[in-house]
Order: sequence, then C-alpha cells, then structure tokens
Amino acid sequence: MGTQSIIEQGHDHGIIENPDAPFDKLVLQYGPPRSGTTLVYNSLNRIFKRVGKTHQYLNFEGLSSFPDLCDNVVATYRDFRDICVSIWRVENNIKPEELLNGGRKMTNQEILDFTSITHHRCLNLNRYIETKDEHNLLLLKYEDFYKNIPALIKEYEKHFDIEISEELKAEIENSCSLKAHKKIADSLDSFKEHEEISLIHGYHILKNGEPGMWKQLVEPNSQEMITDLLQQYLEPFGYIE
Repeated sequence: MGTQSIIEQGHDHGIIENPDAPFDKLVLQYGPPRSGTTLVYNSLNRIFKRVGKTHQYLNFEGLSSFPDLCDNVVATYRDFRDICVSIWRVENNIKPEELLNGGRKMTNQEILDFTSITHHRCLNLNRYIETKDEHNLLLLKYEDFYKNIPALIKEYEKHFDIEISEELKAEIENSCSLKAHKKIADSLDSFKEHEEISLIHGYHILKNGEPGMWKQLVEPNSQEMITDLLQQYLEPFGYIE
C-alpha cells in the first residue's frame, strides 16, 4: 500500500490519498461511532484512491476541491446498544480486562447519559438514509461483515460495479482482519492513543468485536431500560420486533 497523507481536513474526518489504489473514485465512509467504521475505512482506502472518514453529516458545499465526495457514501450501523456501551467504555477509557472480569458495568445513570449521547451521534445515520439517492449510499450492517471480509468485498464489487483482484482481496483480508487490528490496538496504552494511518485506537476492540457485548456490560435488571431508551433505532433496523 502506498504512502498516505491527509490532504484535506473536515469536522472529524480526513481525506486519505492512496495513489496505489486501483480505482480512481472518491468515497466518504460514515457511521455512528463504534459501528465498525474503522474496519470499513481501512478496507476502502486500499481499493479507492481517496477516502474520507466522518461521523458527521457532510454536504461539502464549501469544499470545491472535492465536489463529488458525497456522491459515494458507505455507511455502517450495528446494534445500537452495543454502540452505546462501546461509547461508554472508550469515553471512560476502561481497560478491556476490567470489563471482561465483571469489574465494571454501566449504572442506570450512565445508561441514561450514554443513550442520550448515542441518540445524538446516530441522528446523522437517518439523514444519510433519507438522502440515499443523492449519495449512492451503501449501507452495511456490522454483524454481517465484522468476521466476514470476503462478503464485505463482494458488497463493494456489487455496489460500485468493480472487480477487485484476488491479490488485493487477500491483502485486505489479512490487513483488515480483527486479529490484525487487535494487534495494533493492543500495542497502544489507551483509547486516547491511535495509529496515524489506520486510525486504530488503544482498547479499540473488546473480545474480538463480538456482537451482543452490551448484555455483559449492562446488569440484567437494566437491560430492558437500555432497550426501551434506544427503541426508536433498534426497531426499524431489525434488532427488536
């Protein structure tokens, strides 16, 4: 993979240029925080020459150098309870071992606070969906791709009508696997530290990124509470009936 440099800054994103990528297209990668955005971002920037990453809704009217950025948006989402507890753990810089041994769980007040934050950070997802035709939107569900990069690559090929070489597929599967990303994350001391190119933070991945971790981090008698507070997202996206 070629040397990458940030060539434009926006809100919380950078547009990364990779001259060695095979496809000359500008793609914006969006998702609520903690929804698999970093995995998707790192796979996209091996395929397309310019990729931006953001958690915002961006129309880029002021960025005349990149007028086509929002013509191609790849968005991610996951169980919004997992998003909530993941935001909670990284905001509090909680070490994974403290969570996995049962030493820390969300209090009811934290559930109230962080479901409110989750609502705020997920509003932009609906905005992209509402304007999907303007953005050539590809919407990806975390639970479908987090352990299945070949399926993720097929989604790219189908949506963008491209054919990715077997060599590049193998590179993406190797470098973007949870194992590879966890190795980088484990080399960093806290979530406040991150690798510049991959944007992987310390404590980035908890227990191999498995879905449903919210059930282990929220007390049983509070699980109905977090579900009710996030119902407006969980129901339309198929996480509850």
